[in-house]
Amino acid sequence: MKQLVVSVLLLLVATLVFSQAESDSQEKSAVNETIIEQPAQPENSLAHLYK
Repeated sequence: MKQLVVSVLLLLVATLVFSQAESDSQEKSAVNETIIEQPAQPENSLAHLYK
């Protein structure tokens, strides 16, 4: 019985860790997409510095 309780608790912890990791991954992906979709600012480019 004790082994069953420990197994269930470990499964619960593993599920929560996986769920958090997946959530973080999706959030990071959304942030990366936002950064990629932003247009380049010419005043911040190196080419602008050499004009």
